[in-house]
Amino acid sequence: MKTTPIGLVVALAAAVVLSAVPASAVGISGPHVTAFFAAPNYVNLAMETDVTLEIGSSAGAGQDNYMVTVWSPSGAQVGAAWYNFSSPGSMSKVLGNVSDGLTAAVDEVGFYTLRAEWWNDTSAALEPAAEAVLQATDLLVVTTEFAAGSDPLRDLHNCQLAEEFQRGDGIIARGYVRYASTGEILNGTSTPSARGNVTGTLFATDRDPATKALTYQNTHQFWRAAWELDWDATIGVFLFTVNAADGLGNVGVGVSPPAGIFGSLKLVPSVLETTLWMENETGDDTRAFYPGDTVTVVVGSYYDQHFNHNWNYTNTDGVNQNQSYRLGPDRGGAATAVLGIGAFDTTTQTFETQLASLTLTFDDATGTWRGDWAVPATGVLAGNITVKAFARDGAPTPNEGKATSTFSTLPVPPPEIVTETVYNNQTIYRNETVQVAPPGTMDSMLGYALAGVGIAIGAALGLMAARGRRGGPGAGSKDAPKAPPATGGEEKPKKKEDEGWD
Repeated sequence: MKTTPIGLVVALAAAVVLSAVPASAVGISGPHVTAFFAAPNYVNLAMETDVTLEIGSSAGAGQDNYMVTVWSPSGAQVGAAWYNFSSPGSMSKVLGNVSDGLTAAVDEVGFYTLRAEWWNDTSAALEPAAEAVLQATDLLVVTTEFAAGSDPLRDLHNCQLAEEFQRGDGIIARGYVRYASTGEILNGTSTPSARGNVTGTLFATDRDPATKALTYQNTHQFWRAAWELDWDATIGVFLFTVNAADGLGNVGVGVSPPAGIFGSLKLVPSVLETTLWMENETGDDTRAFYPGDTVTVVVGSYYDQHFNHNWNYTNTDGVNQNQSYRLGPDRGGAATAVLGIGAFDTTTQTFETQLASLTLTFDDATGTWRGDWAVPATGVLAGNITVKAFARDGAPTPNEGKATSTFSTLPVPPPEIVTETVYNNQTIYRNETVQVAPPGTMDSMLGYALAGVGIAIGAALGLMAARGRRGGPGAGSKDAPKAPPATGGEEKPKKKEDEGWD
């Protein structure tokens, strides 16, 4: 968006041309002259124009010779040329090129006088035939606009027009420069003398000076430079000033407007990218806690700047690296969190039922802000406790970020009874029952581990006993008690059956 639409600039320039100088001759006195003019008749310094003389009838064979002279605004004759006609018609010669045509340069601001005189052979003198004027100006018309950097996520050079920027953004400040007389664009390629003579002044940043030489963009025909906004840049409305010169004597100044939708520039605080989650005492990210547990609120907040995503830049040099910068104490950072239930009052930053207000501490190892809240043993059981986190830095009018999450506080479930079956050679030996804490509580893993150990020990003892009865390893030990003598042959098969022998 520009300070003045380009179409309006051209229309205004055309209106000035038409009102300043007529398209036809100022005066015609020769009987055979029908037209005398310069086209264009309004030019900038160093421009060329065609001076045309037209005769409608002949003064006689060899008698149609006219001298055209050019007089500068200061009153000096600066050029002359003969227009010799062999028949009625028109003839044009260049004004503005010292080596061609009228051999005069347009190098003064004001009105040039063009005179046509007819050579009278009879009197051997020049007689006035026609007169016209040419206006010259040194004015360049400058308009401005601003664009955001190319789409950093998709690496496209679309550079959308913008007026409001966050700290950390990249601003592309542009100037359109046109000649006031003709509306032509000042082209830095075809007019190389303009390079370095079109400058823009905005403000100094950590990586940019306040004033830069603007470069010319051939496709879109504007002059531009980029400024990278500091994390603690002063916010508000700023003016962009473009000083333009073509190196040929033409100059112009353009300043962006302080307000409105056409080309104004406003800087606002940056929105810090902020995330929030909860961890239990083992460091796991979880949403369920029990009375007596400790809830660790963890906040990550950082400056998500343009170069962090723009793959046109490698981010390996000292200027562009660390664009995704973690909010920490080095920039006066701070983070807080509030926990509660029910409606949240944004003015007081409190809940309808306020549970806790935490001031978080920065952890260098993880680059996060952390704070603990112990779930009371009684009185706080809720399926939806809300946590709101707020992060800010130490910039004047701080950059801020916020995030919201939830978790639940649940009653401790009754202990679980785990029953395991112990086998001996595919035959059930016995069942073991162990009481363990409910899943999700801090004692549950220990309970299950002890249950497993108990079951394993029971199985091992059962196996040893079975082997002893079968005469397995250990049955023949000299210290083992001998079996009592049998009292009758009829009892032996029964004993074998009882022990599981065939």
